[in-house]
Amino acid sequence: MLPKRFGRWHTIYTRMNRWAKNGVLDRVFEQLQLEQIVRIRIEAVWRMEITEEQYARIKDSLPLQRGNVSLSNLQVLNAILYVAEQGCKWRGHFTGFLFD
Repeated sequence: MLPKRFGRWHTIYTRMNRWAKNGVLDRVFEQLQLEQIVRIRIEAVWRMEITEEQYARIKDSLPLQRGNVSLSNLQVLNAILYVAEQGCKWRGHFTGFLFD
């Protein structure tokens, strides 16, 4: 279950999907590893959430936010990291479902 602090699961999923198709996620995860902010390993068991300071070091690899967006790129990135860490399934989230 995606915690409430990350916002609506559908917003996170939509942006993650767009970033994946446009190659943004590849660039971001490469930069996260180069900056030694996140180490991607299959056996990872630690909490993956980056700080604003860490985000400032990789923000240039993300697209500029335009228009009326409800979530920052940092929030979306942390939600994606949360899903990767927890193994959440997007299909398990329903509109109107209560988050913890």
